[in-house]
Amino acid sequence: MLDLLRDGLKPDLMIFLDGVNEKQGWLQASSCDKRNYEQVSWQYKWLSEICLGGKVPTTIGWKRLTITKIIGDLFHRVNPPRKSLDGVNQLRFVQNQAERYSKTFEFIKKLSNDWQFKVQFFLEPTLWDVWHIQKDMHYEYMRLLYQRIVSMCDEVVDLSATTKLVKENFIEWKHVDSAGTNVLAKQIYDYIIGLDNNG
Repeated sequence: MLDLLRDGLKPDLMIFLDGVNEKQGWLQASSCDKRNYEQVSWQYKWLSEICLGGKVPTTIGWKRLTITKIIGDLFHRVNPPRKSLDGVNQLRFVQNQAERYSKTFEFIKKLSNDWQFKVQFFLEPTLWDVWHIQKDMHYEYMRLLYQRIVSMCDEVVDLSATTKLVKENFIEWKHVDSAGTNVLAKQIYDYIIGLDNNG
């Protein structure tokens, strides 16, 4: 995004669609060695620094991330010790994570003002939003996280509240097939057109 802006490729509208992969806080809360919330920014290491007032780097420096480190971290986070779940409040990092989202949101809004382009934020629906099967703690964490984000950040739209998807559109709990992608794209398009029509 930053490279495109520097090269003069300024968009009329930039859309951010995220949410379902924001599970870091839930994974940390489910792990016995995480006493405090830790922001993990594998892909967005430099964006976090920019949001906190740092300088835009000229190089990314991906070589600093080793395969061993990535594999080890992923294995640990997706396989928390079962005994750690006993008596642990798995919702305890919602506020911390929402605050980190808010910092990124404010940074993107500042970019859009400085570079004069429109921006719209959406939070993605999940299978649980359209199919009333038993919901696990991961879903409960995300629901509360979405609510906090929407309350803290204006212009963030939770698509799960009005999704037109059906359970057959989902490959699994978060990814949608090509038909589901079309439905989601049409829903986003209609929302943006509605904003334009209302001034």
